[in-house]
Amino acid sequence: MARHLSKESRADILRLRAQGLTYKEIAERKGITHRQVQWTCESGDPTPKRRTGRPSQLSRAQVNRLVEYVCASPENRQLSYLELATVLQLGVGQFAVRNALYNAGFRRRVAREGRRELHRIDSDGGGGGGDAATAATTTTTTTTDIQTTSTTTTTADIQTTAETQSRDERE
Repeated sequence: MARHLSKESRADILRLRAQGLTYKEIAERKGITHRQVQWTCESGDPTPKRRTGRPSQLSRAQVNRLVEYVCASPENRQLSYLELATVLQLGVGQFAVRNALYNAGFRRRVAREGRRELHRIDSDGGGGGGDAATAATTTTTTTTDIQTTSTTTTTADIQTTAETQSRDERE
């Protein structure tokens, strides 16, 4: 289903309606909604109205260049709208860049918190034979940067903590 009908589509709809087809039959044949057929037939004009609203500050060529740059690498996707406007020297502000990317289908959102992963790590660098440690890594990702926090607890620390807790319970 096309969002906007072309002049040719509107002319076809009017021709089919003049042949006696119903709105529903025309909609099924053309693969559009009943309301699109109804609106076209009620207006009676095959020429669609000019779209309202403020025109874009960026030309189609500039938008295509912007989209190609953003898709070129993951680092480019992490740039702010203002940085994109500055790097590409578009001569527009961050809101024009944001709107152009939004209209091109890009959406910015904060990524959800990463998974917690548990790893077994040898304390002597992986050669084996050392005390085993457990590392819990929490990764939090945002649209502008990546932050990683990790916590490492050795088995000796766990044993010391357990001994301290049992001593406290006895007292």
